[in-house]
Amino acid sequence: LMATAVVRHAGARYIVVSEPNEFRRGLAARMGANVVVDPRERDLGDVQRQLGMVEGFDIALEMSGVESALQAAIANMAHGGRIAVLGIPTKQMTLDVNALVFNQLTLRGIYGREMYETWYKMTVMLQSGLDIRPAITHRFPFRDFEAAFAAARFDAAGATGFGRGFGFRPDGRIEEGEISGDRARAGAGQGQPPARLGNGRGQEMHDAAIGPPHPFTTTPMPE
Repeated sequence: LMATAVVRHAGARYIVVSEPNEFRRGLAARMGANVVVDPRERDLGDVQRQLGMVEGFDIALEMSGVESALQAAIANMAHGGRIAVLGIPTKQMTLDVNALVFNQLTLRGIYGREMYETWYKMTVMLQSGLDIRPAITHRFPFRDFEAAFAAARFDAAGATGFGRGFGFRPDGRIEEGEISGDRARAGAGQGQPPARLGNGRGQEMHDAAIGPPHPFTTTPMPE
């Protein structure tokens, strides 16, 4: 979901997010997607027709590791398109190599950090207005890490390009209105959504809440 905000900030004209989870579809829309679809109900080719796209998508970011998702991406790419394969499959996949060859597609796997280039790029994006706060759905003191992981396993937690969306307070303080890890774990352990955080004024954060605004800061790189 964080990638949605990044590509929007980078100037993509059309951003389509395919996501089976209803809660995360709502987050994707808030992060800047033009169209958000449930892949079980709508085909990407139909989305192309809706947007008036004749040749297909130029860039695809496959982050689920699901065979059908990667197959759908390949089938809907423009000639010369590029696909970043970021999801980790749990089994071998079958792909249409003819589509890769004749459509001149490029697939690239995760290639790690390009220090310090990627750091500089992210710093520039944050300083120029990139806002990833909608992807932060829960906040926990670091001592409540078990509650945080319990929330991450639940479907109503936000997701980002590299994991679930959480903000951990470095000082470990539990401010007024916050809940303890025991309470959150109790709800999650019974198949219920983890208990939600309050804001200190008796209001509960709903599932899509982004928390209070906070400035982004940067730290100079070491020599």
